[in-house]
This record gives sequence, C-alpha cells and structure tokens, in this order.
Amino acid sequence: MADELERRRAYHHARYHRPNYGFTARPEWQENPDPRWKDRLIWLFAVSALVVGALPGLFITGAQDRHKAAAENLRDARASARLIGEQRRRAIQNRADQILADKSSTQ
Repeated sequence: MADELERRRAYHHARYHRPNYGFTARPEWQENPDPRWKDRLIWLFAVSALVVGALPGLFITGAQDRHKAAAENLRDARASARLIGEQRRRAIQNRADQILADKSSTQ
C-alpha cells in the first residue's frame, strides 16, 4: 500500500512540475501577423461598439429632463401667442366696427 501511495505521489509531483501544467499547448509562432492581431482587433471593435452603444443610456435622464423643460416652455409660448393673437383680432374687429360706425354716421 505504501508503494502505491509513493507511486501516486511521485506521479502527481512529476505531472505538476512539468512545463505548462494546466495549460493547453501554445500555437506555433507564425511570421504572418494576421492570426496574431486580427482577433484582438475584432474584440477591440466589439467592446468599443458596446461601450459607445451603452454610454448614451447612462445620460438619458439629463436629456429627458431638458426635453420636459423645453416642452413646457413651448406650451407656455404657444398659450401666450394664442392670447396675443386673440387680443389683436379683437382690436382689429373693434377698429373695423368703429370705421363702419363712422361711415354710417357721416352718411
């Protein structure tokens, strides 16, 4: 039994201390640079696209608040313009009535 345990211990020690224990073999070196940088470049573009796509979502609350403020300002401006337009129409109508009254009284 002790011999079996010693054999297993030696096997484990030899296996643990061999080069690249627990890692897969590295691919052979190629002078052609395409396989080396192509994957990294694809990952770089993918991560940057993800960041650029997700970043506006973090700042949408400020844009939403500005949109609400702009919508309120536009509503107020339209109401004010409607009121001013009604006042001008009344003034024009009163002036037209006055001109007609002056014409009828002079005749």
